[in-house]
Amino acid sequence: MKSIGQGKSCGTTKRAGSAGTVPPLELSGRWDGYYTQHDSMRRITAEFTHDASRLLGFMSDACTRIEGNVSDLMVEQQMPPGTDERIVARIRSMCPGLDAYPVKTLIEIPPLSTIVGQVERTRVEFRKTYRGEFFAGYQVGDRRIGLRGTDQEVIYHGRLNADGTEITGRWRVENIGKAGSFSHRSTGSFVLRRAPASCLAKCLRDQN
Repeated sequence: MKSIGQGKSCGTTKRAGSAGTVPPLELSGRWDGYYTQHDSMRRITAEFTHDASRLLGFMSDACTRIEGNVSDLMVEQQMPPGTDERIVARIRSMCPGLDAYPVKTLIEIPPLSTIVGQVERTRVEFRKTYRGEFFAGYQVGDRRIGLRGTDQEVIYHGRLNADGTEITGRWRVENIGKAGSFSHRSTGSFVLRRAPASCLAKCLRDQN
């Protein structure tokens, strides 16, 4: 996979108290990063509001249209061998006259989503809910067979690094629905790095 680049570091976090405990890190501000899916890296940007243990905010996805092939999807879903051929045959039976076009998987998502979650020490967890309609299914030429819906959710579980500049972890989405034998469950990794302006503000707070 291609590297997107490294975020700037703010240095180490000051320790407070004789017991040597680390004070909670403030996550409010902008975070830039990416998530991985099918060996591809797709950019995301989050704007967090962090109050005590509660985390709120918004996220934007740079990539809102994801095409793939049926075989890769079946491998990801851990389906038995031959499932892809059966699905392609079924989809083609629903698309007469389009034999010249390949059967592709297609996911379309809204660019914006809301975030609700919590922070406990270095553990960061949040639920991302897309704002708008999504599509999940197949495309053959200009014909689509699939499911449309709203309020699709993605679950993120991550860990904050020691200086509070990077969150790494895993995401998952389950049960988008079934559309012509399409049942989508997906997972992958993600990285979010504190944007330079937010990083600078944190460093200034640490110095005071």
